[in-house]
Amino acid sequence: MNDASQWRIDASDLGAAPRDTPVRDPRGIQPPARTARGSSTAFVTRALVIGERWLGVMTEQESRLYTNKPVIPGRDPGERPGAMQQYLEANHVPAPLHELQAQPYRLWAARVRQVSAAPPDWPKHFPDTWGKRPQFSDYQLLPEAPPLLRAGLLHNGDPREQALWYRQPDSVLVLHRDKLGSEGRLQLSRISGPAGKPVWSTTLPLDDLQAVMPNDQDLLLLGSEPATANGGAGGGGPQVKAVRVEVASGRIATLDLTAESMKQPR
Repeated sequence: MNDASQWRIDASDLGAAPRDTPVRDPRGIQPPARTARGSSTAFVTRALVIGERWLGVMTEQESRLYTNKPVIPGRDPGERPGAMQQYLEANHVPAPLHELQAQPYRLWAARVRQVSAAPPDWPKHFPDTWGKRPQFSDYQLLPEAPPLLRAGLLHNGDPREQALWYRQPDSVLVLHRDKLGSEGRLQLSRISGPAGKPVWSTTLPLDDLQAVMPNDQDLLLLGSEPATANGGAGGGGPQVKAVRVEVASGRIATLDLTAESMKQPR
Protein backbone atom coordinates (compact mmCIF):
# COMPACT_ATOMS: atom_id res chain seq x y z
CA MET A 1 0.00 0.00 0.00
CA ASN A 2 1.05 3.64 -0.36
CA ASP A 3 1.44 3.98 3.43
CA ALA A 4 3.79 0.95 3.45
CA SER A 5 1.22 -1.25 5.20
CA GLN A 6 0.84 -4.84 3.99
CA TRP A 7 -2.42 -6.76 3.85
CA ARG A 8 -3.54 -10.32 3.18
CA ILE A 9 -6.78 -10.54 1.15
CA ASP A 10 -9.07 -13.58 1.16
CA ALA A 11 -10.29 -13.94 -2.42
CA SER A 12 -13.43 -15.82 -1.34
CA ASP A 13 -14.97 -12.79 0.36
CA LEU A 14 -12.39 -9.99 -0.13
CA GLY A 15 -11.82 -9.90 3.62
CA ALA A 16 -8.61 -7.94 4.37
CA ALA A 17 -6.36 -8.51 7.38
CA PRO A 18 -2.87 -7.26 8.28
CA ARG A 19 -0.10 -9.39 6.81
CA ASP A 20 0.89 -11.08 10.10
CA THR A 21 -2.64 -12.23 10.94
CA PRO A 22 -2.67 -16.05 11.37
CA VAL A 23 -3.91 -17.87 8.25
CA ARG A 24 -6.89 -20.20 8.60
CA ASP A 25 -5.78 -22.53 5.80
CA PRO A 26 -2.29 -22.01 4.33
CA ARG A 27 -3.13 -24.33 1.40
CA GLY A 28 -5.18 -21.51 -0.09
CA ILE A 29 -2.29 -19.04 -0.28
CA GLN A 30 -1.44 -18.11 -3.87
CA PRO A 31 1.99 -16.97 -5.11
CA PRO A 32 2.26 -13.33 -6.21
CA ALA A 33 0.62 -12.54 -9.54
CA ARG A 34 2.38 -10.84 -12.44
CA THR A 35 1.76 -7.11 -12.50
CA ALA A 36 1.73 -4.53 -15.28
CA ARG A 37 0.76 -0.93 -14.61
CA GLY A 38 -0.78 1.21 -17.32
CA SER A 39 -1.17 -1.53 -19.92
CA SER A 40 -4.21 -3.77 -19.70
CA THR A 41 -3.11 -5.36 -22.99
CA ALA A 42 -0.51 -7.30 -20.98
CA PHE A 43 -3.41 -9.51 -19.84
CA VAL A 44 -5.02 -10.27 -23.19
CA THR A 45 -3.98 -12.50 -26.03
CA ARG A 46 -5.19 -13.03 -29.58
CA ALA A 47 -6.30 -16.64 -29.35
CA LEU A 48 -6.58 -19.94 -27.56
CA VAL A 49 -5.15 -22.98 -29.33
CA ILE A 50 -6.12 -26.51 -28.26
CA GLY A 51 -4.77 -29.20 -30.58
CA GLU A 52 -5.65 -28.11 -34.11
CA ARG A 53 -8.48 -25.85 -32.96
CA TRP A 54 -7.91 -22.08 -32.93
CA LEU A 55 -10.32 -19.66 -31.25
CA GLY A 56 -9.47 -15.98 -31.43
CA VAL A 57 -10.55 -12.39 -31.92
CA MET A 58 -10.29 -10.36 -35.11
CA THR A 59 -11.55 -7.01 -36.34
CA GLU A 60 -13.59 -6.88 -39.54
CA GLN A 61 -10.53 -5.68 -41.45
CA GLU A 62 -8.37 -8.49 -40.05
CA SER A 63 -11.00 -11.11 -40.87
CA ARG A 64 -11.09 -9.95 -44.51
CA LEU A 65 -7.30 -10.14 -44.62
CA TYR A 66 -6.77 -13.56 -43.10
CA THR A 67 -9.75 -15.41 -44.60
CA ASN A 68 -8.44 -14.67 -48.10
CA LYS A 69 -5.15 -15.83 -49.55
CA PRO A 70 -2.49 -13.14 -50.01
CA VAL A 71 -2.22 -11.80 -53.54
CA ILE A 72 0.74 -10.17 -55.26
CA PRO A 73 -0.56 -7.29 -57.44
CA GLY A 74 -0.14 -8.05 -61.15
CA ARG A 75 0.58 -11.76 -60.67
CA ASP A 76 -1.18 -14.10 -63.11
CA PRO A 77 -3.46 -16.50 -61.17
CA GLY A 78 -2.08 -19.42 -63.17
CA GLU A 79 1.54 -18.45 -62.62
CA ARG A 80 3.71 -20.84 -60.59
CA PRO A 81 4.12 -19.45 -57.03
CA GLY A 82 7.45 -17.74 -56.58
CA ALA A 83 9.49 -16.97 -53.49
CA MET A 84 7.46 -13.85 -52.65
CA GLN A 85 4.13 -15.70 -52.84
CA GLN A 86 5.52 -18.51 -50.70
CA TYR A 87 6.78 -15.99 -48.15
CA LEU A 88 3.43 -14.20 -47.96
CA GLU A 89 1.49 -17.44 -47.52
CA ALA A 90 3.88 -18.69 -44.82
CA ASN A 91 3.40 -15.46 -42.84
CA HIS A 92 -0.33 -15.11 -43.48
CA VAL A 93 -1.30 -15.81 -39.86
CA PRO A 94 -3.07 -13.65 -37.26
CA ALA A 95 -0.47 -11.50 -35.52
CA PRO A 96 -0.09 -11.25 -31.72
CA LEU A 97 -2.17 -8.59 -29.97
CA HIS A 98 0.55 -6.11 -29.10
CA GLU A 99 -1.89 -3.22 -29.37
CA LEU A 100 -5.68 -3.28 -29.43
CA GLN A 101 -7.39 -1.27 -32.14
CA ALA A 102 -10.20 1.14 -31.25
CA GLN A 103 -12.61 -1.10 -33.17
CA PRO A 104 -15.05 -3.93 -32.45
CA TYR A 105 -13.64 -7.47 -32.44
CA ARG A 106 -15.54 -10.71 -33.12
CA LEU A 107 -14.72 -14.28 -32.14
CA TRP A 108 -13.60 -16.60 -34.92
CA ALA A 109 -12.72 -20.28 -35.05
CA ALA A 110 -10.21 -21.87 -37.41
CA ARG A 111 -8.14 -24.98 -37.97
CA VAL A 112 -4.39 -24.61 -37.47
CA ARG A 113 -1.83 -27.28 -38.26
CA GLN A 114 1.93 -27.32 -37.89
CA VAL A 115 3.37 -28.07 -41.33
CA SER A 116 6.86 -28.12 -42.77
CA ALA A 117 8.37 -24.70 -43.46
CA ALA A 118 10.19 -26.12 -46.49
CA PRO A 119 9.45 -24.61 -49.94
CA PRO A 120 6.50 -26.34 -51.70
CA ASP A 121 8.81 -27.93 -54.28
CA TRP A 122 11.35 -29.24 -51.74
CA PRO A 123 12.20 -32.85 -52.79
CA LYS A 124 10.58 -35.30 -50.41
CA HIS A 125 13.65 -37.56 -50.42
CA PHE A 126 15.82 -34.67 -49.12
CA PRO A 127 16.25 -34.13 -45.35
CA ASP A 128 13.67 -31.63 -44.08
CA THR A 129 15.49 -29.32 -41.66
CA TRP A 130 13.28 -26.30 -42.31
CA GLY A 131 11.33 -26.59 -39.09
CA LYS A 132 7.58 -26.06 -38.72
CA ARG A 133 5.14 -23.21 -39.34
CA PRO A 134 1.42 -22.78 -38.61
CA GLN A 135 -1.02 -23.21 -41.47
CA PHE A 136 -4.53 -21.79 -40.98
CA SER A 137 -7.69 -22.90 -42.75
CA ASP A 138 -11.48 -23.19 -42.31
CA TYR A 139 -12.09 -19.80 -40.71
CA GLN A 140 -15.62 -19.56 -39.26
CA LEU A 141 -17.23 -16.61 -37.52
CA LEU A 142 -18.98 -17.63 -34.29
CA PRO A 143 -22.50 -16.48 -35.26
CA GLU A 144 -23.78 -15.57 -31.77
CA ALA A 145 -20.59 -13.83 -30.61
CA PRO A 146 -21.28 -10.09 -30.20
CA PRO A 147 -18.89 -7.38 -31.41
CA LEU A 148 -16.74 -6.27 -28.46
CA LEU A 149 -14.73 -3.05 -28.39
CA ARG A 150 -10.93 -3.38 -28.06
CA ALA A 151 -11.25 -7.04 -27.11
CA GLY A 152 -8.83 -9.85 -26.31
CA LEU A 153 -8.91 -13.20 -24.51
CA LEU A 154 -8.02 -12.83 -20.83
CA HIS A 155 -4.91 -14.54 -19.48
CA ASN A 156 -2.71 -14.17 -16.41
CA GLY A 157 -0.02 -11.98 -17.94
CA ASP A 158 2.50 -14.78 -18.50
CA PRO A 159 3.18 -14.94 -22.27
CA ARG A 160 4.02 -18.62 -21.91
CA GLU A 161 0.50 -19.42 -20.70
CA GLN A 162 -2.69 -19.99 -22.67
CA ALA A 163 -5.77 -17.82 -22.40
CA LEU A 164 -8.08 -18.72 -19.52
CA TRP A 165 -10.83 -21.20 -20.44
CA TYR A 166 -13.50 -23.00 -18.49
CA ARG A 167 -15.85 -25.99 -18.66
CA GLN A 168 -19.62 -26.28 -18.17
CA PRO A 169 -20.02 -24.67 -20.59
CA ASP A 170 -16.78 -24.67 -22.59
CA SER A 171 -15.95 -20.97 -22.72
CA VAL A 172 -13.36 -18.22 -22.66
CA LEU A 173 -13.22 -14.85 -20.93
CA VAL A 174 -12.99 -11.78 -23.15
CA LEU A 175 -11.71 -8.48 -21.76
CA HIS A 176 -13.04 -5.44 -23.61
CA ARG A 177 -14.29 -1.88 -23.08
CA ASP A 178 -17.75 -0.39 -22.92
CA LYS A 179 -16.70 2.85 -24.64
CA LEU A 180 -13.66 4.84 -25.71
CA GLY A 181 -12.31 7.84 -23.83
CA SER A 182 -11.79 8.70 -20.18
CA GLU A 183 -15.27 7.55 -19.18
CA GLY A 184 -14.76 4.08 -20.62
CA ARG A 185 -14.47 1.09 -18.28
CA LEU A 186 -13.25 -2.44 -18.72
CA GLN A 187 -15.81 -5.17 -19.24
CA LEU A 188 -15.47 -8.92 -18.89
CA SER A 189 -17.62 -11.36 -20.85
CA ARG A 190 -17.77 -15.14 -20.71
CA ILE A 191 -18.38 -16.48 -24.23
CA SER A 192 -19.25 -20.13 -24.83
CA GLY A 193 -18.83 -22.40 -27.81
CA PRO A 194 -19.48 -23.53 -30.38
CA ALA A 195 -21.70 -20.63 -31.49
CA GLY A 196 -20.20 -17.86 -29.34
CA LYS A 197 -23.21 -17.39 -27.08
CA PRO A 198 -22.55 -14.99 -24.16
CA VAL A 199 -22.94 -16.64 -20.75
CA TRP A 200 -22.67 -13.32 -18.91
CA SER A 201 -21.12 -9.88 -19.23
CA THR A 202 -20.18 -7.50 -16.44
CA THR A 203 -18.74 -4.01 -16.23
CA LEU A 204 -15.66 -3.83 -14.01
CA PRO A 205 -15.04 -0.77 -11.80
CA LEU A 206 -11.66 -0.42 -13.53
CA ASP A 207 -10.17 1.45 -16.44
CA ASP A 208 -6.74 -0.17 -16.03
CA LEU A 209 -5.96 -3.81 -15.23
CA GLN A 210 -2.73 -4.47 -13.31
CA ALA A 211 -2.88 -8.12 -12.23
CA VAL A 212 -4.92 -11.29 -12.80
CA MET A 213 -5.00 -14.18 -10.33
CA PRO A 214 -7.17 -17.08 -11.60
CA ASN A 215 -8.69 -19.89 -9.57
CA ASP A 216 -11.05 -22.73 -10.46
CA GLN A 217 -14.24 -20.93 -9.46
CA ASP A 218 -13.27 -17.26 -9.35
CA LEU A 219 -10.82 -14.58 -10.45
CA LEU A 220 -9.13 -11.90 -8.42
CA LEU A 221 -8.31 -8.80 -10.46
CA LEU A 222 -6.24 -5.81 -9.39
CA GLY A 223 -6.63 -2.51 -11.16
CA SER A 224 -7.58 1.13 -10.84
CA GLU A 225 -9.97 3.81 -12.00
CA PRO A 226 -9.77 7.62 -11.79
CA ALA A 227 -10.43 9.12 -8.38
CA THR A 228 -13.39 11.15 -9.73
CA ALA A 229 -15.17 8.10 -11.14
CA ASN A 230 -17.52 7.80 -8.17
CA GLY A 231 -18.12 11.46 -7.61
CA GLY A 232 -14.93 12.25 -5.73
CA ALA A 233 -13.53 15.73 -5.48
CA GLY A 234 -10.70 14.91 -7.88
CA GLY A 235 -7.07 15.88 -7.61
CA GLY A 236 -6.05 12.64 -5.90
CA GLY A 237 -4.46 9.55 -7.32
CA PRO A 238 -6.42 6.69 -8.88
CA GLN A 239 -8.53 4.37 -6.77
CA VAL A 240 -6.78 1.00 -6.61
CA LYS A 241 -9.26 -1.85 -6.35
CA ALA A 242 -9.33 -5.61 -5.93
CA VAL A 243 -12.24 -7.19 -7.79
CA ARG A 244 -13.44 -10.75 -7.28
CA VAL A 245 -15.32 -12.26 -10.24
CA GLU A 246 -17.39 -15.41 -9.80
CA VAL A 247 -16.77 -17.38 -12.99
CA ALA A 248 -20.10 -19.25 -12.95
CA SER A 249 -22.36 -16.21 -12.66
CA GLY A 250 -20.25 -13.13 -13.43
CA ARG A 251 -21.11 -11.58 -10.05
CA ILE A 252 -18.42 -9.26 -8.74
CA ALA A 253 -17.33 -7.93 -5.35
CA THR A 254 -14.99 -4.95 -4.97
CA LEU A 255 -12.52 -3.86 -2.30
CA ASP A 256 -11.22 -0.29 -2.54
CA LEU A 257 -7.59 -0.53 -1.43
CA THR A 258 -7.26 3.26 -1.26
CA ALA A 259 -10.18 3.71 1.16
CA GLU A 260 -9.53 5.33 4.52
CA SER A 261 -10.46 2.08 6.24
CA MET A 262 -7.41 0.41 4.65
CA LYS A 263 -4.98 2.81 6.33
CA GLN A 264 -3.47 1.44 9.48
CA PRO A 265 -3.37 3.79 12.49
CA ARG A 266 0.05 5.20 13.32
